[in-house]
Amino acid sequence: WYNRSFAMTSPEFDFPYLHIILFFKNYMRILYLTEIFLPRISGYTVHVNNLASYFSRSNDVLVVTSSDKILPMEEKINSYKVKRLFSLTNPFNVDTKLSYLAVLKINKIIQEFQPDVIHIHDPAFISFFGAKYAKQNSIPVVYTQHASTSFPINFLPDMFRDLIGGFYEKFLSKFINENCDIVISPSNYISNNLKQIGVTSNKEIISNGIDLKTFFVRNVDNDFIRKYNLWENNFPTLLCVSRLSKEKNIDILFTVIKKIAEQKSINIIIIGDGEKGEFFHENFINNKQIKIFKEIKPNSDDLNSFYNYSDVFLIVSKNEAQSLVTMEAMACGLPVIANQSGALPELILNDRNGLLVKDDVNEYVSAINELIFDQNKIKKYKEKSLEIISAHDINESYKKIYNVYKQSVENQNKKKP
Repeated sequence: WYNRSFAMTSPEFDFPYLHIILFFKNYMRILYLTEIFLPRISGYTVHVNNLASYFSRSNDVLVVTSSDKILPMEEKINSYKVKRLFSLTNPFNVDTKLSYLAVLKINKIIQEFQPDVIHIHDPAFISFFGAKYAKQNSIPVVYTQHASTSFPINFLPDMFRDLIGGFYEKFLSKFINENCDIVISPSNYISNNLKQIGVTSNKEIISNGIDLKTFFVRNVDNDFIRKYNLWENNFPTLLCVSRLSKEKNIDILFTVIKKIAEQKSINIIIIGDGEKGEFFHENFINNKQIKIFKEIKPNSDDLNSFYNYSDVFLIVSKNEAQSLVTMEAMACGLPVIANQSGALPELILNDRNGLLVKDDVNEYVSAINELIFDQNKIKKYKEKSLEIISAHDINESYKKIYNVYKQSVENQNKKKP
C-alpha cells in the first residue's frame, strides 16, 4: 500500500512518517472513461494515457474503454489497469468502435472500483452511462471536451449535417449540465464553444500540456538518419504529423503536399495513418522527396528526432481543440504553418512563431515557400515557439487537473447531509 515513488517526490519526505500521512491525504481512486483509447493514436488518447500513467504512480487508476480485436479485455499499461468493453464498428467512422451495450457492464465496474472521482473524455456510450450512474450515486464527474462541438458532424454525410449537428449540440449541453460537476477545456476556443451551446457547469481552462523533458531541442545523429533512410541532401524538410482521416482536412493536405513536391527542392515527411493512409502511400510511394511513416510511437525518442530533423511544421486541421502535435513541434523549436481556425491561433502567433493562413491550398504553398528557405525567419520563429510552449509544461497541467479532482470531491462532500 505504500508507494515509495510518491514519497520520494514529496518535499516533506525527510520528516519521519509525514510522507505516509501525505500519501493517505492525497490518495485517490480515479476512473477514466473514454470510448476511444490506445492503440488508436490521437491527441486525446495520448492525453488520457499520460494522465493515467502519471496519476497511477500514487493513486489507484482504472481506464474503461471499448474493445480491440487484438488486445485482451483486461490488461495493465504502465502502472494502471484497463478494462475493455465489448464493442462494434462505428458506422460513421470505421476506424473506431462503439460500446453500444456499455450500460450492461459499467455500473458493476463502478461499484467494484468505488472511484473517488470519474473523469470522462467524451459523451459516448461508456461515459454517458457511467456519468448517469455517478450522478445517481453522488460520485463527482469531471469532463474534458477534446474537440469542438461541431467536430462529430465531420463523419456524417452532408445531407444529415445540419439536422444532426444541431441535435448533437443540444444533447451535449444537456448531458454536461445534468451530469458533470466541472468541465475542463484545453483552450479558450473550446471554453467559448461550450458557452455558446449553453453549457453552464463550472469550467476550467487547462492546457493538455507537453512533456518538455521528452520533447526538446537537440541534434539528430547519423544513426537515426540511417534507421529511417532519410535524406542527406541540403534541402529543407517540411514535417506533418497527423491522422490521415477526413476530419483532419486531409484532402487539402494531399493537394498541398503534391504541389510542394513538384518543386523538387523540399523534403517532406508525413507521420500518421488513418482511412486515407493507403491513398497517400499509393500516390507518393515512388516520390523520393516524400517519406510516409505509419507508426512512430507517441512520446518516443524517435518522434522527438523527427521534429528536430525537420525545419518547418505544417498543420492544416480546421477544428483543433488545442493540438498536441503542434505543441510537440514547438517544444522542439519548430516554426509552424497552421490553419487560422480553431485553437491554433492560441499557439501560433502570426509572423512571430509561425504563419497562420486561410484554408486554401495556394495560401499554404505560398506560406511554406516564404518560410522554409528563410533561415533568419526560422531562427526568429524558433525562439518564440520555445518561449510560448514553456507555459504549457505538462507538470503544471497535472497539478491543475489534480486540484480539479480534489475540488470536485470536496464539492460533492459538501452536498452530503
